[in-house]
Amino acid sequence: MSDRFENVGEVVKLYSNGYVDLLVHQLSACSSCHASCSMAGDNSEKIFHLKTDLTLNVGEKVRVIIDNTTVKRSAFLAYMLPVLLVVVIALILQSLNLSDISIAFSSLATLLIYFVVLKLYLRRSDSNIKIEKIDV
Repeated sequence: MSDRFENVGEVVKLYSNGYVDLLVHQLSACSSCHASCSMAGDNSEKIFHLKTDLTLNVGEKVRVIIDNTTVKRSAFLAYMLPVLLVVVIALILQSLNLSDISIAFSSLATLLIYFVVLKLYLRRSDSNIKIEKIDV
């Protein structure tokens, strides 16, 4: 497997604070793997809102790069950790002899809190998505 995922994107909007919106079209088949991810997901196109130091113009083509470690970390944070968290919470609450409905609602509340905290964390963290100009 490749050590990074690459795709071509197009600059669709520029912001004065160094951010850009990039339109990335889904690849027909990902060369690195066949898993669905944000670069080759179910939709035919995605918009990424990224910070960059590059001088870009609307309509310009760029290469969007996500390293494999970032993809694995994202999958762990989005899928594995919430499942582990729910299982641990359910086991702890079950050992306290709570009713099944209390365990279910507590597990759902835990998931809700987890994803709110994750969203806040991701807003504050720097993106590991890199942009390179494509020389024409």
